[in-house]
Amino acid sequence: MPILQHEVGHFVSARVLGFRTDGISLTFDLRTYAHRAGNTIILSEPLGSLDAAKNYLSRRAQVLYAGVLAETLIPNGPTEETDQARACELLKPEAGAEQDYAKAREVIHLLRNVTHGDKRPESDNEANAQLKALNDEVWGKAVAIVEGHAQPIVRIAYWLLDKLNMQRLRIEVVDAELDSNPLVSKLTPRS
Repeated sequence: MPILQHEVGHFVSARVLGFRTDGISLTFDLRTYAHRAGNTIILSEPLGSLDAAKNYLSRRAQVLYAGVLAETLIPNGPTEETDQARACELLKPEAGAEQDYAKAREVIHLLRNVTHGDKRPESDNEANAQLKALNDEVWGKAVAIVEGHAQPIVRIAYWLLDKLNMQRLRIEVVDAELDSNPLVSKLTPRS
């Protein structure tokens, strides 16, 4: 279930942040307990200004962080809060989401370069402080999205789990089918 919550977290945050999507998939191998999961987020969009580029980079990093945050939601738990400490653990190498973290860090470096691109940082400490501030801002926005959509994330993940073909242990759900779910159709992009 956490694997599906992770992918649905990416999907829901992408939709809320105005990215187009094209489905979710999961393959589980009972022999090795390995899994492959993913969703398609369409990243191409017009960027006609520096502000549009900053906005895009911030939204992209939020989507990348939303997966691990959604993975920590406790279905039917006492709260709809994420476990941020656990999410940070999942971002470490060999914990499962290291690729999301590597992509997010690269995006945040680009965001720093665009945001503070008028001059070189005076020191590594200054650059690191700028990176930390941007990372904390993006992380906080991702937390807000996931916690604000905790119930739909968990319920969509359960809906997908019901679709899992137990003989092949594989699901592929395209956007048209996802959009037929009332929980998905209620997701509206933030303005």
